Amino acid sequence: MPQRLQQRAQFQALLRGPALVHTAHFALHGLATAGLKGSRGRPLFTGPGPWLGAVVPKRWARRAVTRNTLKRQIAAAAAEWPLPPGAWLVRLRRAFAPAEYPSATSAALRHAVRAELRELLGVRLPQWLASGRRLPSALDGSGTAGVARADARRTASSARAALERGEVA
Repeated sequence: MPQRLQQRAQFQALLRGPALVHTAHFALHGLATAGLKGSRGRPLFTGPGPWLGAVVPKRWARRAVTRNTLKRQIAAAAAEWPLPPGAWLVRLRRAFAPAEYPSATSAALRHAVRAELRELLGVRLPQWLASGRRLPSALDGSGTAGVARADARRTASSARAALERGEVA
């Protein structure tokens, strides 16, 4: 059973990087945990094994009972399809149609969620790992994954926006 992500810095480190694999409703972010440090210089991830977190925003699952059901399904799926070492974050990226699943705890919703999580963790993640790719790790020594890429994207998009507004000659 994976350890749970609990600190804000852990979630932020994972969300800085791109999603590694995704399905219609879920995205999976991953990060190598070795040597990652928080803002105070303490390790972000202590202990061996995989770490798992779930982000289920109110925007995509309005009712608390739905969000809790989805989180329980994510935890059960991670137990069923073991994750390799590292930090993993399953993010809900789109709502399940309320017209199709009127009850938050309906068997139909649970089956649909489990099928997508099976696709995400049981099929797409192993394919991604088998392709020879490695988990992203900290680019700079501070343990903040993807900061250099994010800064470069922000700088490039700011420059593009300034050019479009005619502010830069």
